[in-house]
Amino acid sequence: MKSNSILIVMALVLTSLVLTACYSDYEELSFKDKTDHWEVEYFVSIRGGDSENVSLIMEYIGEGEPPENISYSVDGVTSSSMAENRFMSNGVLNISVGSCVGCQVTQEDAQIDVSIRWEDNNESMVLELED
Repeated sequence: MKSNSILIVMALVLTSLVLTACYSDYEELSFKDKTDHWEVEYFVSIRGGDSENVSLIMEYIGEGEPPENISYSVDGVTSSSMAENRFMSNGVLNISVGSCVGCQVTQEDAQIDVSIRWEDNNESMVLELED
């Protein structure tokens, strides 16, 4: 009975150490910029220093009705994305840009270039790390 209790305690300690190690090697970065018409946020979730997931939110903040469709391009460190005539829901576009494993991950000093085209307009911006 005593040896079972010791094994259970050892298993719990080992499990907590493994979980702590997994969570301590996780980082999130957020890059952002805003113009008269758009607010764009680029999210990077980094795990283990060599893998990441990237998502992006584009929100129309200009005057008048938001466009129903836009075209965009995003150039990041590990992933790039572009789309033509993409439907927006209530002026917001939320997309998964991509992911990589065993790659060079996005750093805090990264330059994220975004270009958005809608109707007869075009805007470009460089996203910066949000404090």
